[in-house]
Amino acid sequence: MTELEANNLLDEVGETVFKEYKKYEGFIYLAVVNDKCFNYYLEIGRDKSLLNNNILHEIKTNIRNKSTTYINKIFLKQNRNKRYTKKVKKIKIAVKNLDKINDNRDNKILEQNDKTEYLIYNSSRNGNLGSLGGIYLNNYDNKYYLISNYHVIYGNKDKDIIYNTIPHPLGKLKWQLHDATENNFGEYDVAIAEIENNHYLPTKFTYRFNHKNLEEATLKNKYVKIFGGKRGWDNNCTLHSVKAIARAGNYIYKNQLLFLSEKIGHGDSGSLLINKNNNNVIGLYIGQNQYPIRVANNLHNLFFKSINSQNENILKLLTFN
Repeated sequence: MTELEANNLLDEVGETVFKEYKKYEGFIYLAVVNDKCFNYYLEIGRDKSLLNNNILHEIKTNIRNKSTTYINKIFLKQNRNKRYTKKVKKIKIAVKNLDKINDNRDNKILEQNDKTEYLIYNSSRNGNLGSLGGIYLNNYDNKYYLISNYHVIYGNKDKDIIYNTIPHPLGKLKWQLHDATENNFGEYDVAIAEIENNHYLPTKFTYRFNHKNLEEATLKNKYVKIFGGKRGWDNNCTLHSVKAIARAGNYIYKNQLLFLSEKIGHGDSGSLLINKNNNNVIGLYIGQNQYPIRVANNLHNLFFKSINSQNENILKLLTFN
């Protein structure tokens, strides 16, 4: 299949099939991937201990049965003078077996070894730490904002102050979006805070991320990197899919980026995923369910497709800095 055909197939059957089998926790993701020759197909990510081969076969059959497109006609001889046609669905569905997460590192606020400018939290509640993903300039109000995850800094907009673990106040929570529920797939786990501490403006803050503009992710550029607020750099990540339905934590998200990383984990939620070739931003890391696949929101979709920027002035991105 072409990339467009594979994407359309996932749009056509992906959510329906995933909802039917989401009770099986071993069904981790359904994604569009490609091979070295850029042939595209669907891939099921699974925990083999929780999703056996019988259920896996049932899921594959269900995908093929629900598809109304990509049917090839095969011409067969009925006798010497006549032929008849048989319609056969030619859909490649691969399987990737994943490992369980083995990460018992503590993630409590204000541990001695966590006093850093890049680990942040909402001061109004005792939640988990996460990462200061990046800072961008808004072309509507010419102010700087930090971006991270909703589950890291969510709270009362225009009231709650976001701190790092030095601890320094960074600014005030201004916008948040978490659209996944127990029954419905979401797309975003994002929160934004206005930078009010002048020390953390890009002109004064010795910023180690070196990210540049926002660009649309593509599997033609698979080499990516990420800076986690807790784990530091992983310069050897690989982009696995730019269109996936995937579990992350207790929720399921659609239109996600999947990437492979051996280092990023708890405490790094909210980190930016960056194109290694040009330092452009493509995604926002939100979590993992099985090693080594990580899940990231598609930031190009957020800023340019999913949100009406006329109503969401805070998302009028000028550039990352």
